[in-house]
Amino acid sequence: MECAASYDPSVDITFIWSLNGQDIDLHKDNTHYESTLNGSSNAKLLIRNAQLKHAGSYTCTAKTQVDNTTASAHLVVRVSWLGCSDSHGRC
Repeated sequence: MECAASYDPSVDITFIWSLNGQDIDLHKDNTHYESTLNGSSNAKLLIRNAQLKHAGSYTCTAKTQVDNTTASAHLVVRVSWLGCSDSHGRC
């Protein structure tokens, strides 16, 4: 997921990611989540090995000392079962 913000470059910006209203601790759950900056005003959230628990409403908050703004997106995770021979996913 990507998040972009326009802001006054004389102030610092921080991007905070949350899932269903709870901030994501990127240090605690670094096996699944990684946040990277693309330039000074864009951030990207990578979800590795997505599982059903990762589905939900993701929000990016771009925050400066002066203001903040948010954007949200809903992520659906579909599981594919190994050993399933039905091409329609019914096993």
